[in-house]
Amino acid sequence: MKHFAAFLAIFLLSLTFVSAESWSTSDSDLYQVAENISLLPAPSSEDPDLPQEEIREDAFLLGHTIEVLSPLKGDLLATGVNILLLEEVKDDVRLLGGNISLQKNIGGHVILVGKTLLLQHTALVSGDFIAFGETVTINGDVLGNLTVRAQKLIINGVILGNANITVNTLTFGKQGKIEGNAKVKSSFSPQQQFIEGTLSFEQQEPKKEIPSYIPSFLDIFCLLSSIVLGMLFLLASPHFFSSLALHTANAPFRHLGIGFLFLLAFPFVVALLFATLLGIPLGIVLLFAFPLALLFSHIFAGFFVGRLLLLKKTKKGYWFSAGSFALGTVFVFLIGLLPFIGGVFQFLILLTALGGIFTEKMRLVSFLRNQKKI
Repeated sequence: MKHFAAFLAIFLLSLTFVSAESWSTSDSDLYQVAENISLLPAPSSEDPDLPQEEIREDAFLLGHTIEVLSPLKGDLLATGVNILLLEEVKDDVRLLGGNISLQKNIGGHVILVGKTLLLQHTALVSGDFIAFGETVTINGDVLGNLTVRAQKLIINGVILGNANITVNTLTFGKQGKIEGNAKVKSSFSPQQQFIEGTLSFEQQEPKKEIPSYIPSFLDIFCLLSSIVLGMLFLLASPHFFSSLALHTANAPFRHLGIGFLFLLAFPFVVALLFATLLGIPLGIVLLFAFPLALLFSHIFAGFFVGRLLLLKKTKKGYWFSAGSFALGTVFVFLIGLLPFIGGVFQFLILLTALGGIFTEKMRLVSFLRNQKKI
C-alpha cells in the first residue's frame, strides 16, 4: 500500500489524458480497480458456459498485483506494484509499477515507468520502447527506437531502430545488438561491436548508491499524491473527515484494537458469506470493497495522526484541517523511513485508521436508524 495513493493519482490523470484524446470505447473495454487483478478473456456473450474466446479491446487497470491473461485488441494502461503481461497486446502499452514483466508481443509502442523492468525473450515490440527505471532488462527484440533512463541496462535482444540511452552501467548479452545509431551517456563506453550504426558517447560519473533511509523521487511523489488526494476528500466532505479524525485521535488504542479485530474477522466473514447462496453477492462486494478500504485508510491515517499531534488545538475551518492532515501525512511518511520499525509503526497506524473508519461507519448507521432514514 506504500505507493498505492500515487498510483491512483497517476491512473486518474492517465484516464483524463485518454479522454482528452477522444479515444473511442466499446462494451468490451475494461476498467478495473482492485488489490489483485487477473485479467481473463471476456466470456462469450452468447453462452457464458462456453470456453472464453472473446478478445477485449482496451483495458485500464489499477491494483497491487496485476496479471494480464487476456489478449487485447487495443491498448493496455495499468498501474500497480507488480505487473505481469502474459498475453499479446495489439496496440500500445503504458505501465507504471514497481516490478514489470512483459512476456508476449506488443503491436504498438511501450512506455514503462518502474523499478525493475523486464522484456522477456518471448516478447517482440513492434513500435518504440521507452523505459524509465532502476534496472531495465531487454531480452526480446524491438522493431522501433529505444529510449532508456535507468541505473542499469542489460540488452540481450535486437534493437532495429535508433537508441538513446542514459544509464550508469550498460551491458550487452550474447544476443544483444543495436542496428541503428546509438546515443549513449554512461560511466563506460559500450563496445562498438554491438552497435552497427554510429555511436555517440558521453561519459558521466558513476552514481553513488542512495541509502534506504533517504527518500527517492518516487517516495516524494507518493507523499505529494497522498496529500493532494486527501485535500480533495476533505474539500468534498469537510465535516465528515474532521469528525472522523477527532474521534479516532481521542481514542487511538481503542480504534487500533477495532482495526485489528476487523482485519482478523474479515476473511472469516467473507468465507461464511460464500458458504451460503444468498450471501455470495455480498461476499463479492466485500472482496472488491476491502482494497479500497485499505487505500482510504492509508490516506485517512494522515488526518487522525495530524489531529493527534494538534489535539489541544481547537481551531476549525478547512485550512486548519488541511494543515493538520498535511502534517500528519508527512509525519507518517518520515516514520516509514526508519528501518524495520518504521514499517511496523505504519502498519499500526493503518490499523488504527481502519478501526476509526469502521467505528464512524457504525456511528453513522446508528444515527440514520434513530432518524428512521434507513
